Amino acid sequence: MIIEHFFSCKEDLNKALQDDVVATLKSALKDKLRACIALSGGSSPKELYNSLSSLDLDWGSVDVALVDERWVGIEHAASNEAFIRNNLIKNKASTANLVSMKTADHTAQLGLREVERRYEELTLPFDFTILGMGGDGHTASLFPAAKGLSEALSEDCLIAAIEAKKSAVTGTNVERISLSLKGIFHSKKVVLLISGQEKLNVYQLAKTNTDETKMPVSAVLNQSKTDIHVYWAP
Repeated sequence: MIIEHFFSCKEDLNKALQDDVVATLKSALKDKLRACIALSGGSSPKELYNSLSSLDLDWGSVDVALVDERWVGIEHAASNEAFIRNNLIKNKASTANLVSMKTADHTAQLGLREVERRYEELTLPFDFTILGMGGDGHTASLFPAAKGLSEALSEDCLIAAIEAKKSAVTGTNVERISLSLKGIFHSKKVVLLISGQEKLNVYQLAKTNTDETKMPVSAVLNQSKTDIHVYWAP
């Protein structure tokens, strides 16, 4: 179920992934009134998002959802929503509808039901989902041994509240909200975007790992429900 797209440079990767996203959105909008994509934050997709923002698409008919979010305000430097707004929701893509994963509630657990409601109102399944992966084997905000991880890996929820164990990867923002494993699979196409030799090594290890609580990305890779397209470049 893993389909690998390996490139010699990031420029070639970004061009191929951009073409993939554009083709998917155009195809989706031929069949329905709205298309929906789920996007991750992080440095890896930054160039892709900026490039997409300048392309001629029917952005007003596109809903952009977040794969996960730190439980911080959108003015915070760590906010994935702010990252997506600054890098994608501009130029020709300024008319796209960005669905927030943050509420005014004090905790992610308290805001969980409202975020689930927002996502349930989207035209699901997602047409395209872009995941990232950390050096600790997490994807989305499904962190190793995190509080809420078992619920997120179950088949019972679309969105999960997560409290990660503080580490060099999480930083101080350990409270998160995230697509669950079910939410990730609720997509017509899922891409795992990684770069560099270190991430490649983690990915190769995750393909043989059998303990999903230690490397949650393994739950995405080692399943037979949906294809996972892995995009990698040095």
